[in-house]
Amino acid sequence: MSLLFERLTAHEGSADDTALAESLWDEFGCERTVLVLDMAGFTRTSREHGVVYYLTLIEKMRRLTGPLVVEAGGRAVKYEADNLFAVFPDPESGMKFLERTYTAMDEANAGIDTAAQIHICAGLDHGKILLDQADFYGDAVNVASKLGEDLARRGEVLISQVVNEAISAERYRFEEVGNHGLYGSTTTVHRWVRD
Repeated sequence: MSLLFERLTAHEGSADDTALAESLWDEFGCERTVLVLDMAGFTRTSREHGVVYYLTLIEKMRRLTGPLVVEAGGRAVKYEADNLFAVFPDPESGMKFLERTYTAMDEANAGIDTAAQIHICAGLDHGKILLDQADFYGDAVNVASKLGEDLARRGEVLISQVVNEAISAERYRFEEVGNHGLYGSTTTVHRWVRD
C-alpha cells in the first residue's frame, strides 16, 4: 500500500477533512512536470504476433526509458502495461527526456523488422500534485494521461498550455493543435514539431 493511502486509512472516519487535506498536501504535495508515455500499436501487434511478443516490446521500452528518465533528472513513478508514468522537476527536463528517448528509439528501430520496432507517443502537463513512493494524483496527472494515452497518436508529443509557456522557444518548436475540454476545463494543446 502506498504511504499516501496509509495516511488516509489512519484518518478514516475523521470529521475534519480540511485538516486531513492540508496534512496530505504538506507531506506529499509538490510541483512537477508529469509525463505519460504510451506505446503505439498494441492491438495490431498483439493480434499479429501474440500478446507475449508484445510483452517483450514493453520490456524493451522499460529497459530503454528507465535510465533516460534518471539521466534527465526525473523519476519513473510507475510502469503500467505499455505506459510509463514519470515526473520531472520542470518541463525542460521532461522534454530533454523525450528528445533522448526518441533518438534512442530511432536507433533501436533502425534496420529491424517493423513488428519488432517500438513506437511511442506522450503527453506532458505541469502543476501541483500529490506524489508518494508508489503513485501520484492531481490535475496535471489527469491531463498528461489524457494527452499521452487518448489524444496523442504514434510519434506525437502533446503538451498543455502551461508546459508550452515554460519551454524554451529557441530549443523546441510547438504548434497549437486546438482547445480540448479536459476534466471540466479548456486546455490549449500543442504538438512538438520534431525536426
